Amino acid sequence: MIVNISDKDFDQLIKTGRNGKYKKYSKDKRFMEGLARMYKIMQTVASAEGLKVYSFLHYETSMTFTSRPRV
Repeated sequence: MIVNISDKDFDQLIKTGRNGKYKKYSKDKRFMEGLARMYKIMQTVASAEGLKVYSFLHYETSMTFTSRPRV
């Protein structure tokens, strides 16, 4: 699945593990490990339907502008 992160600071945190805006979170090792795990899972599944087997990833369908699902 293609994962687009709209917040550039958060995207930097995911990819590098560091960001000034999210400094508090970047120091939390457990949070960063979970974030990396979640990001890898989202990249490996074929579609949002594949996320249903992971209890820690909440899935809901967004009907705001399109029928594209949000995670």
